[in-house]
Amino acid sequence: MLKEISAKELEAACRKCTHIIVTDTKALARVLDDKNLEYDILSDTEADIFSTVNVTELSKKLAEQNCDICTMQEKNETLESYYIRLTGGINHE
Repeated sequence: MLKEISAKELEAACRKCTHIIVTDTKALARVLDDKNLEYDILSDTEADIFSTVNVTELSKKLAEQNCDICTMQEKNETLESYYIRLTGGINHE
């Protein structure tokens, strides 16, 4: 049985973002705060950024903070892919 979620929770789950893995999200937060960018820290090394990111500038600013970018990936989940993921994928019975 699927858990009931609000429209706000659904919008957040399907929101386009850049998922980033860094060596220090505290440094990342300082840099993103300076730029007034919206983000969500997920762990000590992972975050989602909900604004357009200039990768070169972000990389330079993080390097000044002794923080490395390990990976960056754009996430853009559709309502359909979100539902499929919730139900266990295409092969779920």
